[in-house]
Amino acid sequence: AVDRVRQRDPEHDAFRRAVRAAVVVPSAAALSFAVAGNSQTPLFTIFGSFALMVLADFPGNRQTRAVAYAGLGINGAVLITLGTLVAPYAWLSVVLMFLLGMVVTFSGVLSETIAAGQRATLLTFVLPACTPTGPIGERLLGWAIALAVCVPAALFLLPPRHHGELRRHAAQACGALADRI
Repeated sequence: AVDRVRQRDPEHDAFRRAVRAAVVVPSAAALSFAVAGNSQTPLFTIFGSFALMVLADFPGNRQTRAVAYAGLGINGAVLITLGTLVAPYAWLSVVLMFLLGMVVTFSGVLSETIAAGQRATLLTFVLPACTPTGPIGERLLGWAIALAVCVPAALFLLPPRHHGELRRHAAQACGALADRI
């Protein structure tokens, strides 16, 4: 079993993400319950934290990842608002989900950063569109708490190392190829 785990996760990337999520998601939920109590805020904090910690794992250095999380934060706020507004109209929710799904999926071709945030982006629309309509402010507060807790954790707590190592190995390979040429 240990060999199988080492074979499937040689750089411990899945383990790193699981530990980080296991620590941060409950912390964000506890903060949300303390701040907002019995509102929709904790629901959106928990789902937002899950999206940020588990579904989105952006490549690159810390600065590039911070910009990607900022973009996801803005997109999430817009999509939560839009999903809340269309939630009472099932037919409109379905049409917008179809269009949004196409746009987000095909935009992943543009860059690996956009592709890394696809599932989290889609979740920020699906949740408000599929839950009973509630105050937009409570939902956005939940998303803001998730961002405030999870983004620093994603950037500083057990950050990924494999992207930098891959870049170094690629640079070495290109240098060796240039020397041969």
